[in-house]
Amino acid sequence: MANTTTSSKKSKPDNLQLNDLVAEFVAINIPKLARNKKHFAKDLMGSDLWKTLEKGMQHEIGGVIYKMVERKLLPLNYAGKTGSNKHTYWLY
Repeated sequence: MANTTTSSKKSKPDNLQLNDLVAEFVAINIPKLARNKKHFAKDLMGSDLWKTLEKGMQHEIGGVIYKMVERKLLPLNYAGKTGSNKHTYWLY
């Protein structure tokens, strides 16, 4: 069951569900993405969902994506960081 913050409409899932949530949203969004450009966590999760998340959750999800790519659990290749320290990814 998801926890919701009281200060806003933004949601924060339980840690146990986070990997599954990330994998599901990435699977949904990958077919919509161009293969010839680098993508951010925001692209992989979908910008509509991303806008609803608090900054802390965005950072946490970004870390989960990074770890899942490193372990080859997502069909992505790591493409490095931007000047603003955001991780980027290529689609397989």
